Amino acid sequence: ATPRAGLGAGTAQTLTLNTACAYVGDLDFDPGDWSNVGAKFVRKSMSGDLLFESGVEMTKTGCGRYEATLDIGNHEEFGFFLYRDDVFSSEIGCSAAGSERCPSSRSPAPLAGKTCSFKTEMANGDIFWNRVYNEATNSFTWGKCQDECPQTEPAGCSATATAPQTPQEQCEADANRWWQESSSTCYESCFNSASACGNHISRQQNHPTECAYMTPACARTDCVGNGLNKPGVPTCQDPQTACNATPDRWWDTSSSKCYESCYNTAQQCGNHVGRDWAGMCSYNGPVCARSDNACDGQGGNKPGAPPC
Repeated sequence: ATPRAGLGAGTAQTLTLNTACAYVGDLDFDPGDWSNVGAKFVRKSMSGDLLFESGVEMTKTGCGRYEATLDIGNHEEFGFFLYRDDVFSSEIGCSAAGSERCPSSRSPAPLAGKTCSFKTEMANGDIFWNRVYNEATNSFTWGKCQDECPQTEPAGCSATATAPQTPQEQCEADANRWWQESSSTCYESCFNSASACGNHISRQQNHPTECAYMTPACARTDCVGNGLNKPGVPTCQDPQTACNATPDRWWDTSSSKCYESCYNTAQQCGNHVGRDWAGMCSYNGPVCARSDNACDGQGGNKPGAPPC
């Protein structure tokens, strides 16, 4: 694997995602007229595993077209998600079914083995393929390497469909988000989970509009007045079981609380990374793999993390 420089050290870039030339057969849902399809962007410095839950919402600029302005470093790994309601599809991921991170239902990923994706082989045999950012290209087609498409809209777009005219209209059109008038900001709605009621879930450190779920959203009956259940989610397991089943989480029996696993960064060893009130890691830089001995006994490298 070639070291990827510039992780998390980029400048603001406006990225455009098009779906007009995307293969609809790669989606796990029917996009219909695309009016209810959203898009998310995730980069390695947001989530070492490039998880949907850690992604940033992209702005819909037209039917099947999305845009986001954010910092990204040259050669940093990233990818896009499309979703409708509670079902999402990832263009990046595994080349074949393997561990629980590579379920057969999502393997192979649309970009597996493609020239624009980077291959990472894990010790357990899983092979991941992610996009790698090149500052020369800021326009992308979901699930494909081509950056330009002769069509302007995907099939199915309604001739009368129009994008929301204001950020507030777009926010209020999403059942999983809410608009704060005082700050003119769109926030993700935080729903109940096994580890916390919705109103007690913290926000992501680097993206304060997004929920920092310790465990996935699920339905529970004891959060009346402190949060809502997300429609369609399964009933919650007990907190300890849900915590242990969630990647990069661990259960502390002494406090009966779920914590995020904190890994090494270029500036800190994992055991020295602070936490917020909810138990999430408060990193002062992107997670990366250290090759020195300074963190021996003081923290571990996250599996699959790029070199510091």
